[in-house]
Amino acid sequence: KDASRHRFVTAARMCDAEDRTWFGMVRAVQRLSTEAPLPRPLRAVLFPDEATRRRGTDGKATAAPDVPDAPALLLPPGADEASTLRRENARLRADLDRAREELRQAQLDADLSARSTAALEEQRDLAVAQAEEDMETALRAMDGEEAAKAEVYVLRERLCEEGRYEETVVKEAAGAPESFRTVWERLDSLDSVLVTADAQRALELDDAQRGHIWAAKAWKGLRALNAYARAAKDGFKGGFYQYCSSQQSGGEWPRKQVALVESETTMNRWGEERIFPVPETVDASGMAEMQSHLKIDSKGSTSPRVYFLDDTKGITGRVIVGYIGAHLTNTRTN
Repeated sequence: KDASRHRFVTAARMCDAEDRTWFGMVRAVQRLSTEAPLPRPLRAVLFPDEATRRRGTDGKATAAPDVPDAPALLLPPGADEASTLRRENARLRADLDRAREELRQAQLDADLSARSTAALEEQRDLAVAQAEEDMETALRAMDGEEAAKAEVYVLRERLCEEGRYEETVVKEAAGAPESFRTVWERLDSLDSVLVTADAQRALELDDAQRGHIWAAKAWKGLRALNAYARAAKDGFKGGFYQYCSSQQSGGEWPRKQVALVESETTMNRWGEERIFPVPETVDASGMAEMQSHLKIDSKGSTSPRVYFLDDTKGITGRVIVGYIGAHLTNTRTN
């Protein structure tokens, strides 16, 4: 009855297969049974193998030797209980350490998941913004195409009225270039733009996923510069920015994608990156600073740029393009 009310070794713990309390009790019983001497009444009891071993040659069993009583093994009060508690304490500490490690790992997993989620959300926002910009560009291109078609129709009608129908027939125009290599092959068709840029810097853009889009847009920008230079020869007053704002441009290039100057901080810190080749007739050193540029893209670290020098009112009478390539260093890219 007292055993069932034990403070630590309860009946529930003894029945629990995961609890190791019973193991401590069995070990204690085993130790006591092997170390303590047998009581005198049990010394005469022989097991079958022991009886056979003790039989003499005459077939009679020999009496068990009279072994004096050994002193009883004295254990300090509560020694077995204290040992059990120590083992239980060690087990609980081990469980606590495992729980702490699992909690730490769970926290690391949660932090990693949060960072991954944030990165994916940022990529999603960039993709959405890029899609919206591409859509806006496509809509502007459609508007420009419709305006150009209307103008072509009017001019063709006027030529036909004057009996100059043959002049309205044109050869099939080449489509938009799909690479900067193709852009370079077409540069000779631009009679009012002089490109001194390093071709290799531009060709590196072909390896990008959006390379074909950048090539088509860069070609469109070069054609807009060429049209502006022609208009300047015909007496257009104003620079390229004003030309893009005029009806004469037909919306060929959006003015918000034109920057005429860089910030003072950018020029003070990275101005040397914006010095490009020019004819010696423009500058005796063969190099000149160019701040004006076309924005081919506005998302990502590459975001190509086309840097140019407006010499339409100078000695060449042309627009000099000194750089076509990835975004140069400024306060945002550094």
